[in-house]
Amino acid sequence: MILDQSLVLALEEALPRALTAKLPISGPNAMDKCEGLLRPSGDIVSKRQELEIRRTQLEGARRELKSIWAVGR
Repeated sequence: MILDQSLVLALEEALPRALTAKLPISGPNAMDKCEGLLRPSGDIVSKRQELEIRRTQLEGARRELKSIWAVGR
């Protein structure tokens, strides 16, 4: 546990410095740079849209099957 604690404390000190040194999150246009890092790529956006369409279709099919199943009982 002592080793774990010392590693966590070392990370707590080193991580913020490493992030600010390696990531472009300070200086001019920092907000724009951060937004760019958080913005999903075009591939991810199109895949998300495709999956949303599939989900809508599957939910419709489920409702239809549910209504057919309820009528048969």
